[in-house]
Amino acid sequence: MALHPTLVFKLSHTHTTHSLTHSLTHSLTHSLTHSLTHSLTRQIGCCTVNFPQGWPKLATQLMMKTADGSGLVAAFYAPSNTTTTIKGKRVSIILDTNYPLSEKLLFAIDASTDFPFFLRIPEWAIGATVQIDQSAPVKAQPGQLYQVNIRMGRSTVRLILPMEFRIQRRYNNAISIYRGPLLYVLKYSHTPQHANIFTNYISNTLSMDEKWVQLKHYAFNSSDWQIDPITPWNYALKVDVNNPSASIQFFSSNTVGPLPFSSNGTPVKAVVQGRLLPSWGIVDNAAAPPPPSPVTSSAPLERLVLVPYGAARLRIAEFPLLVN
Repeated sequence: MALHPTLVFKLSHTHTTHSLTHSLTHSLTHSLTHSLTHSLTRQIGCCTVNFPQGWPKLATQLMMKTADGSGLVAAFYAPSNTTTTIKGKRVSIILDTNYPLSEKLLFAIDASTDFPFFLRIPEWAIGATVQIDQSAPVKAQPGQLYQVNIRMGRSTVRLILPMEFRIQRRYNNAISIYRGPLLYVLKYSHTPQHANIFTNYISNTLSMDEKWVQLKHYAFNSSDWQIDPITPWNYALKVDVNNPSASIQFFSSNTVGPLPFSSNGTPVKAVVQGRLLPSWGIVDNAAAPPPPSPVTSSAPLERLVLVPYGAARLRIAEFPLLVN
């Protein structure tokens, strides 16, 4: 469920079964089960019929009752409207937020009874604050549930989950870049390798960065697609691992469009510097293990754009660390 945006392509006419951090091409020959081919039919059968359940199941688990039924827990965060009962009394909670693309969450609560309301504070949310109505914000401990005692009537709860860049070490001491709950990957372009492209279908549903190969077309706008990169991917990043925000710029749009988890539709991006690393090659249609970090390169320093993992289809999420 957590990877649902990374597997499904826009209009849900095509999807993949698996999602990799080092995927450089999606094709029919990539695996015996075609699990990395964007398709509706060339998949493990259970995934074809079950993948639409991701969003509804997430929605049903956003808000949960405590074990004794006397309170509510905001277990996951997304724009939502919840109506339930506590002790037989009606409670309504509207959450206005663009999380995980924004750190601000506003709960508007209309309750016919008092009840405890628990907010999940992620471990990465250092400096998180909770504000009830017009009272002063109070700090909330990361990695715990923060209890708010809601009184009968109408009230508001403002939750701020500060999102700072952080580095996670990976294989061969490579680095992955996170901001809040989102993993960021290299944004690069794709190209068709086949002439049989349905022009109208592509112009209506694909962004400029997603000119895919249409291998076969089926009914109901369903097709088999192949993606191949046309821009370099094998970069080492110049990042201050002790203070990532000093070397990574963050940009955010004030509006969130209908396709926030798409290459051109995402309202957030990060910019970092890096150099090409020609020695880092391809093995079995995927990036080879990154060379042990730190690395050096004589290639020119370039400005690189990173986008959330779910906004890309071909992905590089683990990078060698550059020291020159």
